[in-house]
Amino acid sequence: MQQVKLTQRKLYPILVIVIATILLAACSDNSSVQSTVENQEVATIEIEEGTNEVQEETLPKGSITFDEFINRWNEIEPERLSRETETISVENGIKTDMGHLGIPDSYIVQYNQKDSLIKTVSLNLSFPLPEDGGGLWGNIPYNVGILMDVLEPELKEEDKEELLNTLLNSRMIPEVSARWGNVTYTVENGDDRFWLDATFSQY
Repeated sequence: MQQVKLTQRKLYPILVIVIATILLAACSDNSSVQSTVENQEVATIEIEEGTNEVQEETLPKGSITFDEFINRWNEIEPERLSRETETISVENGIKTDMGHLGIPDSYIVQYNQKDSLIKTVSLNLSFPLPEDGGGLWGNIPYNVGILMDVLEPELKEEDKEELLNTLLNSRMIPEVSARWGNVTYTVENGDDRFWLDATFSQY
């Protein structure tokens, strides 16, 4: 009887140690699994957020469609901007069309074939003849001002005047660029005609 009691007394500590070891191992495994799940959730959130950011960056911002461009211009100057255009090129989904702006002048539009959103509008305008008495620029400031109203109707009048002064008062510089809002305007000097490119900066 005493031997049995002694054996039981010896087994108790061993049983306690075994049970404690099992419990610790189970807690450790559970913690490891929970940590792994949490890490997977964090990774998933980071991937989803990254994907959303990339999608937002690739979406065109602030552009207008080709039809909107023509409609807005003709609201200011009824039927002056020709709707009949000639396709110059199609490359990588970007279509380039040319239309008439009055008799001697033209405009060129680069736009996405899929959604017709404009990337660049170019004006090809003639300088006034000396006998016309229109000064150096003639009706060029007027046409460029309309273009700004069409592409960026939210521009304040004083901001538009500052842009025009920057672009037109730098005749001796080969290329002049100016930007106030979402469109970058670039004038190339040194030709017998006035060339201006208006490119949506966040296209």
